[in-house]
Amino acid sequence: MRLAKFIETHIEPILTAWESFAKTISAGATMGPLALRDHAEQLLLASAQAMQSKPGSVHAWRICDDQLLRVASEAHALERVD
Repeated sequence: MRLAKFIETHIEPILTAWESFAKTISAGATMGPLALRDHAEQLLLASAQAMQSKPGSVHAWRICDDQLLRVASEAHALERVD
């Protein structure tokens, strides 16, 4: 199974692990589940979509200018800065 498909079909267990890990980071220790998962699903699904949209290049998903990934990443970063 390709990584992108794995992410899409296992999104909830991944988000549960994401939330558990985020609780171990000092800033995450006081956050609730909604804040811990903030933008996580969007980031994961946008990453999966970017991986699928760039066949032929192993590293293409890292450098693609996929709008969904950029928007989710920026929104997550800006909220964390606040």
